[in-house]
Amino acid sequence: MMIVVLVYPLPLSAVVSATAWACAVALLVRIAIVDMRTRTIPNKLTLSLAVLWAVSAMLLCLVGGGASWEPSGPLPFSAMASGSVRAGVAQSLVAVASVAAVLLASGGSMTAATGSPAIGGGDVKLLAVLGLYLGFYGVFACLAGACILALAVQVVRCAVARIKRAPPPARDFPFAPYIGMAFAAVVLAGLW
Repeated sequence: MMIVVLVYPLPLSAVVSATAWACAVALLVRIAIVDMRTRTIPNKLTLSLAVLWAVSAMLLCLVGGGASWEPSGPLPFSAMASGSVRAGVAQSLVAVASVAAVLLASGGSMTAATGSPAIGGGDVKLLAVLGLYLGFYGVFACLAGACILALAVQVVRCAVARIKRAPPPARDFPFAPYIGMAFAAVVLAGLW
């Protein structure tokens, strides 16, 4: 009864969009935990994020009220929720292709130059799927934020190791927690 009272004044598209964001964040928390424990991101979790986006996009098509080509917000879901379904889907697909191409090209060249993997395949797939949610600018903001967070943490870890005269920390580390934190920051900044 209380939930109905709280949700009633909101448009149905806002409820669908907010639910999708909340579920995406919950899945990202799960992905981050798995990545910290195993240093892998299971495909089934990444696929779950993609399916959540597809189901949410279909629901937004149904409740968003007519489709137009004009995006009305910084994130694809903002566009879809206001009726710009085709524009939101187009933003999402361009973001997926762009971030995947950039990460594969830069990761491949760094791997060739250094001899060790620069970014894991699970991270590439995760960021590509997040492009569905965030769009072109959002996914690259997420990538930049994740890199900055990871760099800051690694610098602190190296400084602590140096002060303790311990060996430096391992070169590889789970990247999904940083991606998740950056995703949350981009969503909060873009959903005003």
